[in-house]
Amino acid sequence: KEEELQMPKPKHHIVICTNTRAPGHPKGSCGEKGAQNVVMKFAEELEKRGLFGSVVLSGSTCVGVCSAGPIVIVYPDA
Repeated sequence: KEEELQMPKPKHHIVICTNTRAPGHPKGSCGEKGAQNVVMKFAEELEKRGLFGSVVLSGSTCVGVCSAGPIVIVYPDA
C-alpha cells in the first residue's frame, strides 16, 4: 500500500557525529569521546517520549570541530 511506504515528515533532525580515528590521532574524534553513548541516550529518550517519527536521529562522519566533541546538531534549531 502506498501510504505504508511513505516516510514520516519529521519536525526535527538530530545529527550526532560518530566519527572515529586511529588511537592517538592529533585531532581526536567524537567516537572516542563517547558519541555512541550519546546516540543511545538520545534514542532512549526519544522512545520514552514517543517522538520517533516526528524526530529523526542520525549518526554522521566528521563535522570538523573534533576538540569540542561529541557534536550534536539539531535541525531546525530547537
